[in-house]
Amino acid sequence: MLIRPIVPEELQRTRDIFDIAFAFERKPRDPNEENDPDAHANIRAAFADDGTMMGMFHIVPYTVRYDGHEVDMGGIGGVATLPEYRRHGCIRAIFDHSLLEMYERGMVHSALYPFSYTYYRKFGYESAFLRRRLKIEMRHFAKFKSGESVAQWFPGQDDAPLRAVYRRFAHDVNMAVCRGDDQWEDFLKADPFAKRRYTYLWRDANGEPTAYAMLRAENVEDERHLHVADFACTHPGGTRGLFALLNNMSAGFEYLVWEMPPWIDPNTLFPEPYDAEQKIEPRGMARVVNVGEALRLLRHPEQEGSYALSVRDAQLPQNDGVWRVEFGGGEARAKKVQSTEADWTLDIRAFTQLALGHHDVNTLMWAWPDAGEPGNGDTLRRVFKRRKVYLADYF
Repeated sequence: MLIRPIVPEELQRTRDIFDIAFAFERKPRDPNEENDPDAHANIRAAFADDGTMMGMFHIVPYTVRYDGHEVDMGGIGGVATLPEYRRHGCIRAIFDHSLLEMYERGMVHSALYPFSYTYYRKFGYESAFLRRRLKIEMRHFAKFKSGESVAQWFPGQDDAPLRAVYRRFAHDVNMAVCRGDDQWEDFLKADPFAKRRYTYLWRDANGEPTAYAMLRAENVEDERHLHVADFACTHPGGTRGLFALLNNMSAGFEYLVWEMPPWIDPNTLFPEPYDAEQKIEPRGMARVVNVGEALRLLRHPEQEGSYALSVRDAQLPQNDGVWRVEFGGGEARAKKVQSTEADWTLDIRAFTQLALGHHDVNTLMWAWPDAGEPGNGDTLRRVFKRRKVYLADYF
């Protein structure tokens, strides 16, 4: 079996494999993609000895936020294998190749949206993103008022205010994508009249942008729903402007559906929490690709300290082993050492949750009971705290 990047002439075959693997109806291709000379560049494929392409996936490069830094992340998408080559180790071989490639390219993290969490755990990925799905009748927004002005934004208008709001919103959110022109185009290019997708921008009394919302209208059976497709604000009170607008739109829709960041708690926003349907949903999986960099860039306390973590990573020997971390003055030095002694031993999946802030030390022990109580627990509890973790961009 050979694993390699595809060449331009093989791009159509990867499309064929994807459509066959999922029995998708062939749709017209995006003309921008057809004219993109680099459309093949992010695809890695497995080939049989006779040269047959068996399966493939995309490594989509992103820049994301991580504890105050911008780091490189590999988004895994378009995973597909021809039915006759499934269970032949095809995707495992591509992952072994690609994880090493991502490490060598300087990527710190990787993420994906799984069809099965069990399947991707074999490659070191673990649940790291949650969202709170809220469904509530529009009539419950009647009490909300806002002192900020709101206006609809249309494609072709200046999008700098939207970008500025998002940057403020995402700056302390781990794994939030640092959106470039391509990502913003995907969000903003839709014709609001053809797609029933409407963007609104809020400004304060000084004219400064404070929030935006992208709302999508849908008919679900005999109900009219309004979905929040994307939302960002510069301060927590930004939700008031959104809710006041929803009050004005309540005559045209019966329900609001919002797959919101998990740290926004609606239970105190409405008089009766029973009025809202709420569901915490897993949204995707992540994996630390470079343990040393993840530890070095992690925000550590100013007060000096040290700890040792043993990380078990079956796919990347560069990560596997004991890591000694010394910190102080807001900086950290992480070094892999030849030692069998560590304060805590964690699988790469558990370490990913800890490093991103999906769990702190105490909640991790409930999620991974076999990990046990760590040594040097006071230091580890000072370092590894819960953080905002959210990925709102699909790939």
